[in-house]
Parts: sequence; C-alpha cells; structure tokens
Amino acid sequence: MTAERITAGFIPLIDAAPLIVAHELGFAEEVGIELALVRESSWATIRDRIAVGHLEVAHLLAPIAIAGSLGLPPLPVSVIAPLALGTGRNAITVSPALAENLAQYGELNGNAALTGQALKAFAEERGPSAKVTIAVVHPFSAHAYFLNYWLRGCGLRPNEDVVVEVLPPSLMVDALKSGRIDACCVGEPWNTVAQHVGVGRAVVTCDDIWSANPDKILGVRKVWAEDHPDLVQKTVRSVFQAAKWCDQSKNKDRLIDILSRPRYLNLPTDQVRQSLDEDYLHFGQTTRRACFARPGATYPSVQHGLWFYNQMIQNAQLTHNERNIQSVRDMYRPDIYRKALADFSDADEDEMSVPSAFFDGRAFEPSAL
Repeated sequence: MTAERITAGFIPLIDAAPLIVAHELGFAEEVGIELALVRESSWATIRDRIAVGHLEVAHLLAPIAIAGSLGLPPLPVSVIAPLALGTGRNAITVSPALAENLAQYGELNGNAALTGQALKAFAEERGPSAKVTIAVVHPFSAHAYFLNYWLRGCGLRPNEDVVVEVLPPSLMVDALKSGRIDACCVGEPWNTVAQHVGVGRAVVTCDDIWSANPDKILGVRKVWAEDHPDLVQKTVRSVFQAAKWCDQSKNKDRLIDILSRPRYLNLPTDQVRQSLDEDYLHFGQTTRRACFARPGATYPSVQHGLWFYNQMIQNAQLTHNERNIQSVRDMYRPDIYRKALADFSDADEDEMSVPSAFFDGRAFEPSAL
C-alpha cells in the first residue's frame, strides 16, 4: 500500500525535532504516511505557504495560527492545532556590551525580576536617544508576548522605553554580532550559538518568565484537515511517538546526530548537544522544564491559546469580542488529540490549566476574559 504524502514545513529549531524524527526514524511510515519535510527560514514564509496550500501541516508558532484564524493581516489563514510541540527552549540573550552594563546594576543570575530591574535602570540612564533594541521572531509569537510581559512587569513600555523589532530566528546571531540589535528573544539553538561564538549571553530563559511555557503547535490547514480526518490523526500519532522518543535520554546521541545534519539545523554536534542540555542556560535558580512529550507538552491547550489571545489584546493587535474567543477555542482541537491517541496511556487526557508560575506571581484566569 502506498503511503499518503503530506508536505510539512519547519523552521530549523530544536523544537522541530518531533516532526523531523517522525520522518527520519519511520514513525510516519509506521502509520501509513510519508512526511515530506520542507525547511523554511522565516515564520512568515511558513504561514504564507500554508495559506496558499503548499503545506498541509507545519511546525508553527501558536500565535501566528491564532492570528490567521482571527483573520488578522497580512494574510488570513485557517489552521487547527491538534498537537502541541513541547515546552520551553526560549530565552532572552543580550550582547556582551549590554550584559556588562546590566551587571553594574546587579548579578545576572537568571532571576527574571532582578534582571528586568537592571534593564530598567540602564534604559533610564541611557535615555530616549539611545534606546535598547530587542528582536523577536514575529509580531505574533510567544517570544514577543513573553518579552513584552516581562518588560511591562519590570516597569518598561515595549516600543516606548525599548525598541522591539522583528527578525527571523536564524539572523539573530548575525544581528547581535553586527550591533544591529542589543538583545533578542529566540528559541534554541540560537541562544546557544550566540554564546558559543561570543556575541551573546543568555540572561533570562522564558521558563523564568513563565514556567513550562508553551510555544509551537503542529499547525494543520483547516480545509485539508476537514477533507482528510484520518490523515490528521495519523500525523498526530506519528509526531507524538517521535516526541516521546526525543524525550528519552538513551536516544540523545542519535537525536543530536539527526538534528545537526545540513538539511535540518546544519550545526556542529556540540552546539546541538548544548541546546538539548537540561542545564544549558540555567544559573542554579530554577528547574528547567523544557521537554518534548512529558505531561502537558503535547496537549493542545485551549487555555494556552486564550493566554496568547489576551496578550494580543494587551499589545493592541486586536479588540476583544466573544466571536474572537470562540475562534480561538475552535482552533485548538483536543478532541482530535484524544481520538488519535486513544491507545496511548501516556497521552494527556484533560486540559492542563495555565499555571500561576509567572515571574511576577500573577495568575491568568481565562474566565475573566
């Protein structure tokens, strides 16, 4: 029987591993599908290629999918999220010069609140004529919302007290090196690469802002999903099994070998290894919770989607109404997740509540929207 071919886009990041491994190690083949992987350099390109039908599924920023489903510009795109792609693996990295300046206001030990206070003091001293510039990977991204949440929590106004601009993940290291930006909020492996080549220092992980934070989803083009429900379930099964494989320490060396290949991350194995290290950016202050498949990492959480939606409101990207909330709820598909993984005892069964483990001690209540 010929396997059904499914075109899947990805960005060269550590959290694309489940999709890559599903293809490389035969998890897709086992369920009767062929994942044809397409590497892209920017999230905008991934979004556009889903919108025009070039991709059936993709490694995708959850907020881009939400924005597209809400019809926000520049290109509306209807996507569903039947699977989440892990937690953690994002950080804020600053240039050596900025790190040196921040250190004058206190020890840089990974404490989000104290580091934010140092940034605020430095920004005030520097003044409006020389604002700190921080890059994020997309306006509709977890990175943008984590960064802005952190800045506001520390008394800084995004795009007023500091400049926030957008760059593709793979350009962050070069932008730090050239001095175009002072800092960035980006996913792995780019924080590790910046540290390795001496152009950046990670000062806060997004786990320090929101413990076990969500980020990417397996985005599936809605029209295609409605026409091919069986293939969607098969894709979910294969990527879930791959995510479990990625989380097993005995498979780490092989995972590093796969991800480092030119067609994927195209990086030296030592840098990929460091990106996967449980303590890669930590300062002894918190326990890292980055993972591919442990509890809560694969479940398509509506509450996570509503947190991102709330951040869109806070960032004046849209206005709130009940129709928008329903669109977010409709985009996340735990029903497909449960059906596809009914035979897996280790799949999440219920909604994982958004933890109150934000750095400022606040809790998010979706019912308050």
